[in-house]
Amino acid sequence: IVHAIEMPFVASNPLLNLPQLFKLGVAYPWDGEMLYLGKIIHTGSIPWHYIFVWAGITTPIFLLCTWFLSHLIWKLKEVQLFNFAIWFNILVYFIIKPNIYDAIRHLQFLLVVISIVVAMVWAHLWKVGKNIHKVVLSVILFVFIVNISMQYITLHPYQYTYFNGIVGGLVGAQNNFETDYWGASYKEAVLWLVANKRNEDASVGICGNQPAITYFSTTNFNPIWMPNCEQDENTNTRYVITNNRNAEWERVRGQEIFAVTRFGVPLTKVFETN
Repeated sequence: IVHAIEMPFVASNPLLNLPQLFKLGVAYPWDGEMLYLGKIIHTGSIPWHYIFVWAGITTPIFLLCTWFLSHLIWKLKEVQLFNFAIWFNILVYFIIKPNIYDAIRHLQFLLVVISIVVAMVWAHLWKVGKNIHKVVLSVILFVFIVNISMQYITLHPYQYTYFNGIVGGLVGAQNNFETDYWGASYKEAVLWLVANKRNEDASVGICGNQPAITYFSTTNFNPIWMPNCEQDENTNTRYVITNNRNAEWERVRGQEIFAVTRFGVPLTKVFETN
């Protein structure tokens, strides 16, 4: 029903076009490489545990633990229903084997369902618990909210680079998993370059995030798109901005002059070339 409302394509012929939508989802086009468990893997060779590992390291531990606990509370039919929905979607994923990449963003909607289950479990424990139990529940919830809030404040505006304590946060995730794979931190890097080198009329190489070129629209800089961050004798750029997707900043021949960081972890770097 939701798809029919959103897409006239589905509404025009639900019996025929809804299955067609699933087929399109299976072959969603993107052919690239990603950093996973410290190794570069191809989108067509994702291991079976990919979504479980990503869900385990990017979902707050409080939510994970409470969700696992929910499987022991069989009397709550609502919890059973939502957990069935979660596992059913995971089962469908393994059956149709869709093209999935960049963490679990294609299955991110399941986190909403997990959060609903956690809320119901917490409310149930509060209802049946004694005063001492309610104190413990309140302390756990308070610590969770404060911990996540502090991390999100530090990560802002790149909250999607959050990793939980299982992997050691963002610090533990670097060099093992993709962090700022969307290249959202390019804007901060461009703003620094414009503010600190404003009197220069130089060419700037942009690697990894081609739309970042638009950030230079009101400046004197000349942005040049550099696919795969490849420099040759014809690449005449004074500066290069890149993140570490596909180890691109390791290819830059130059000196690092600035890095956008969170928790000391570089997300995007600015180089002055040789």
